[in-house]
This record gives sequence, C-alpha cells and structure tokens, in this order.
Amino acid sequence: MVFSLVTKYESSICLTRLPAAKLDAPCSKTTDIAISGLLATPERLEEVDLSVPYYTYSLSVIVKKGSGIRTISDLADKKIVVVADSIADIYASEDYGDSFVVRTVSADSALLEVTSGAADAFIVETETATRMASENDLIEVLGTEYASEEYVIAVPKDNPELLARINVALAELEAEGKIDEIIAKYIY
Repeated sequence: MVFSLVTKYESSICLTRLPAAKLDAPCSKTTDIAISGLLATPERLEEVDLSVPYYTYSLSVIVKKGSGIRTISDLADKKIVVVADSIADIYASEDYGDSFVVRTVSADSALLEVTSGAADAFIVETETATRMASENDLIEVLGTEYASEEYVIAVPKDNPELLARINVALAELEAEGKIDEIIAKYIY
C-alpha cells in the first residue's frame, strides 16, 4: 500500500518498522505517515489527522459444528480464543473479560483450540475465518459479523497538504482497483 501511495505523488520513502505499541502515537517529527492496519478511533484522532478509510476490517466467529452456538449472544460465559495482541483480543477482552479469553500465538493454534474442544469459539478476521471454514469440515462461521472497523492512514496534525495528497491518492488507487488487488494479495 505504501509503495502505491508513494508512486502516486512521486515521492521518496524511507520505511521504518515500529513495534505495535508505538502505533498508539504513530507520527513524530521523523515520521510522515503511519500505515499498519490503523483503526480510526476517537483517541487516535486527538493525536493525528486520519485519511479517508481504505479498508473495512471485520471480525467473525468460528465455532465447532454442532456446538450449539448460533449467535454472538451465545458466546456469553464461553471460552473464546484469540490471537494475542490482535484486534480480536482487544474486542474479546473488553466484551467478555480476561477470564473467558484464551490467547494463542497464531490463527492455526487458535483453530486447534476450537476443533479439539479446548475453546468454544475463535474470533478472527472475517476473510481468515471464511478461508479456514472452507478448508475444515469441523467448523463453521457464525452468520453475523462480530465487529468491524475502518483502516486509515495517520498523518501529523501539522501537515494538511500531505493528508490531502494521501486522500487523493487513495481515491485514485480505489478507482483503479489497486486497493482491492493489494487486499487480495496480502489480506485474503
């Protein structure tokens, strides 16, 4: 995504990986933009300006077939597995409390928790849930999304020109189908 944006307005780029914890205050004097599945939250908007959304991230729930869990409300008092430090982890912890949330290191290990009966449900990104269910006859995805958020790009508040250029570039990339290509390649 970053390279597509840079190409749109012929700029140079220097990429720096930041730990996830740094994404709460993503822009500094040495950072022009932050892009890494950033969600548009009121708290983030106090710190930085945000681009137009370029992707809607949604979460779904995987359960073992025959579990009796049919809706999100059926998850109350159930053991829910998530990938540690993921958006699903944040939501599940807020909604159900740490005593009902089990954290694993990967989606594959979380799925194993459900198929083995060690956990009742697995909350994960919708495309991942759909793919996993298509590859595993033991599980199904609940018909209702658990949650959804929009991804944005963060820009320092003192740079409205850059924000405008990014929004124009995002609109052009969307019109050209490039955003869908990037998402299909890296998210699905």
